Amino acid sequence: MKKYVFLILLPLLWGCTKVDRPLGPHIFKGINLISPENEAEFGFVSISFDWSDVGGKFQIQIDNDSTFNSPVVDIDTLKNNSYIWNSTKGGRLYWRVRAGNENFWGEWSEIREIKKLPYEVGSYDTPDYAFGVYVSGNYAYVADEGSGLRIIDVSNPSSPQEVGNYDTPGWAYGVYVSGNYAYVADWGSGLRIIDVSNPSSPQEVGFYDTPGDAHCVYVSGNYAYVADWGSGLRIIDVSNPSSPQEVGNYDTPGWAYGVYVSGNYAYVADDGSGLRIIDVSNPSSPQEVGNYNTPGDAEGVYVSGNYAYVADGYSGLRIIDVSNPTSPQEVGNYDTPGWAFGVYVSGNYAYVADYDAGLRIIDVSNPTSPSEVGSYDTPVYARDVYVSGNYAYVGDGYSGLRIIRVK
Repeated sequence: MKKYVFLILLPLLWGCTKVDRPLGPHIFKGINLISPENEAEFGFVSISFDWSDVGGKFQIQIDNDSTFNSPVVDIDTLKNNSYIWNSTKGGRLYWRVRAGNENFWGEWSEIREIKKLPYEVGSYDTPDYAFGVYVSGNYAYVADEGSGLRIIDVSNPSSPQEVGNYDTPGWAYGVYVSGNYAYVADWGSGLRIIDVSNPSSPQEVGFYDTPGDAHCVYVSGNYAYVADWGSGLRIIDVSNPSSPQEVGNYDTPGWAYGVYVSGNYAYVADDGSGLRIIDVSNPSSPQEVGNYNTPGDAEGVYVSGNYAYVADGYSGLRIIDVSNPTSPQEVGNYDTPGWAFGVYVSGNYAYVADYDAGLRIIDVSNPTSPSEVGSYDTPVYARDVYVSGNYAYVGDGYSGLRIIRVK
């Protein structure tokens, strides 16, 4: 009789025995994202990410695509149900969160998409290597190296379409549009003047074969100012586009890469010889009046107010006070992470085409203390930038024209 009692009690005792088991991932189901909302848009600000508190610890991932193969943020040690992202990086971004403990992670939350300035809205893959870019009206004019001039309708920035092109004989590096004409710096083939009054059927009407290699062009009044590589600055009378004639020149000591004209002065980005300031009040007799030897390789220049902004290769952006052209002085600089090739200034911001580091946006409201507020990593090599309205148009080498929302 005792034997049967023992056998009956044994399973009862076993069922009452406590067994320690780790808590499974099911306890972390149901995490809810609070903010930002899906499709929220942000400017040049920090972003606060918030979600429901379900206990444990949290992991957040932020990435440029919804696969999360290479997250730009991947933190799995968060104790609180919020995270503040202090980054200048822009783009279309995706984020998700999960909760866990030392043994398990729960399921990922839903995925939300946000937009942070700057972010790309459209692109057009030109056939060769997009170098220089100029925007006028509804069209972007791209100097596309071996494929000449490409004319792209950007009236709908999210769906740009090529409407016309002209295959110049050389290598198109720079372009400037004035009136009905596009002026193309065509390397060994000099300056080409193309009638773009009908964008779908551009036609060359004249050219001037400069002695060097035309790399950049700026048009002011009746003159085209050409940065002609080893032959310095060339000044060409284009009052008659079908018969352009050189009227003056100044042989800078370096390699003339870029040029910008403001008032009576031409500002030349002269590679290893920095910024050269040339008085062109008499186009037939230009004279250098001042210079500033930047620490890097001056590739591009933009003048706004009393300041010249120089894209200085590996030395980033240099800001030079040119209020006294005979004695220019650097007042500030920002060392971009890439190689600064091109620069455009609009309002309080300098937009730098920074080669393999894409587009960098620098706040220059205080020229003595510039700071980066935004960046967008273009697919290839950002070589030039033009800002019009809310968009920056970037010549991005073999990935063509990229259109980036910046405002």
